[in-house]
Amino acid sequence: ASWKQRISLAAEFQTCSRDGCNKPADYCQVHHLIPWQAGGFTNIKNLTFLCAYHNGINDDDPKRPTGRGYMFRLNTGVSY
Repeated sequence: ASWKQRISLAAEFQTCSRDGCNKPADYCQVHHLIPWQAGGFTNIKNLTFLCAYHNGINDDDPKRPTGRGYMFRLNTGVSY
Protein backbone atom coordinates (compact mmCIF):
# COMPACT_ATOMS: atom_id res chain seq x y z
CA ALA A 1 0.00 0.00 0.00
CA SER A 2 1.20 3.49 -0.78
CA TRP A 3 1.71 6.07 1.95
CA LYS A 4 -1.44 7.89 0.72
CA GLN A 5 -3.45 4.70 1.14
CA ARG A 6 -2.00 4.20 4.62
CA ILE A 7 -3.01 7.74 5.62
CA SER A 8 -6.54 7.15 4.31
CA LEU A 9 -6.75 3.86 6.19
CA ALA A 10 -5.52 5.55 9.38
CA ALA A 11 -8.45 7.97 9.12
CA GLU A 12 -10.85 5.00 9.15
CA PHE A 13 -8.98 2.62 11.47
CA GLN A 14 -7.01 3.91 14.44
CA THR A 15 -6.20 0.40 15.73
CA CYS A 16 -6.01 -3.20 14.55
CA SER A 17 -9.35 -4.11 12.94
CA ARG A 18 -9.75 -7.32 14.92
CA ASP A 19 -12.31 -6.94 17.74
CA GLY A 20 -10.74 -6.38 21.13
CA CYS A 21 -7.26 -5.57 19.80
CA ASN A 22 -6.04 -2.09 20.63
CA LYS A 23 -2.68 -2.15 18.84
CA PRO A 24 -2.29 1.34 17.28
CA ALA A 25 -2.48 1.57 13.49
CA ASP A 26 1.09 2.93 13.39
CA TYR A 27 2.28 -0.49 14.57
CA CYS A 28 -0.02 -2.54 12.32
CA GLN A 29 0.44 -4.15 8.93
CA VAL A 30 -1.72 -3.38 5.91
CA HIS A 31 -3.89 -6.42 5.19
CA HIS A 32 -5.69 -7.31 1.93
CA LEU A 33 -9.24 -8.50 2.71
CA ILE A 34 -9.30 -10.46 -0.55
CA PRO A 35 -5.74 -11.79 -0.77
CA TRP A 36 -3.52 -10.27 -3.42
CA GLN A 37 -2.62 -13.80 -4.61
CA ALA A 38 -6.35 -14.45 -5.20
CA GLY A 39 -6.76 -11.34 -7.34
CA GLY A 40 -7.52 -8.84 -4.59
CA PHE A 41 -6.74 -5.25 -5.47
CA THR A 42 -4.58 -2.87 -3.46
CA ASN A 43 -7.28 -0.25 -3.00
CA ILE A 44 -8.92 1.28 0.07
CA LYS A 45 -12.03 -0.94 -0.12
CA ASN A 46 -9.84 -4.05 0.03
CA LEU A 47 -7.41 -2.93 2.76
CA THR A 48 -7.42 -2.72 6.53
CA PHE A 49 -4.93 -2.66 9.38
CA LEU A 50 -4.11 -5.80 11.37
CA CYS A 51 -1.42 -6.21 14.00
CA ALA A 52 1.31 -8.73 13.19
CA TYR A 53 -0.34 -11.44 15.32
CA HIS A 54 -3.82 -11.12 13.79
CA ASN A 55 -2.42 -10.75 10.28
CA GLY A 56 -0.45 -13.95 10.83
CA ILE A 57 -3.41 -16.05 12.02
CA ASN A 58 -5.95 -14.71 9.51
CA ASP A 59 -7.45 -17.34 7.18
CA ASP A 60 -6.44 -15.92 3.80
CA ASP A 61 -8.08 -18.79 1.92
CA PRO A 62 -11.73 -19.37 2.98
CA LYS A 63 -11.70 -22.63 0.98
CA ARG A 64 -8.98 -24.01 3.31
CA PRO A 65 -9.87 -22.60 6.73
CA THR A 66 -7.67 -23.13 9.75
CA GLY A 67 -10.44 -22.20 12.17
CA ARG A 68 -9.01 -18.77 13.04
CA GLY A 69 -11.46 -16.78 10.87
CA TYR A 70 -10.89 -13.99 8.41
CA MET A 71 -11.67 -10.31 7.95
CA PHE A 72 -14.26 -8.98 5.50
CA ARG A 73 -15.83 -5.62 4.68
CA LEU A 74 -19.44 -4.73 5.42
CA ASN A 75 -21.24 -1.48 4.59
CA THR A 76 -20.52 -0.35 8.14
CA GLY A 77 -16.81 -1.20 8.15
CA VAL A 78 -14.58 -4.25 8.54
CA SER A 79 -15.57 -7.26 10.63
CA TYR A 80 -14.20 -10.64 11.70
